[in-house]
This record gives sequence, C-alpha cells and structure tokens, in this order.
Amino acid sequence: MAQRVLIDASDRIDAIFLDLNIENPLDGIELLGYIRKNLPKMPVAIITSESETDVVKKVLSHQPQDYLIKPLSVHKVQRSLAKFKASAENSVANS
Repeated sequence: MAQRVLIDASDRIDAIFLDLNIENPLDGIELLGYIRKNLPKMPVAIITSESETDVVKKVLSHQPQDYLIKPLSVHKVQRSLAKFKASAENSVANS
C-alpha cells in the first residue's frame, strides 16, 4: 500500500521522513530499498531509536540523506530539511 502511494504521489512529495519501525507490509528498511529502487533521487531521512551496528549498516547501504535518532527535536528536523534544500539547490545549479 505505501509503495503505491509513494509512486502515485511522487510528483507531489519533496522529501520522505521514514520511521524504521513500521510494517505496512514492508518494514522501514525494505521500504527504503523500494524507495531507492523506484524513486532514486527522492531525499529520505530515516527516523529511529535503533543504533545497533548491523541495522545502521543495512540502512546506510541504501544511502539515506539523513539518519535521525529519536527522540526528535525541531532542530534535528530543521537541519535535515536544510540538507535536503541545499542538495536540491545544488542539483538545480549543476543542471
């Protein structure tokens, strides 16, 4: 279900904040892999309380733009959005 929504709405989505602790029916890592395969340029920030090395390695192999550890703060989210904006502006400037 989430995959179909992402594809159908991808032209209206600027960035994704994805909690690893979901099952819809994919878990967060599987959904991140799906996003990377089908929407490779979509900025993604992972939200998690997970700091276990194996999980972090698996997530980072899918190259999210950010990895946010819970609890979240407004500052963390703003910093992530600023990264997304800078990356988008850089892409436009280089095209």
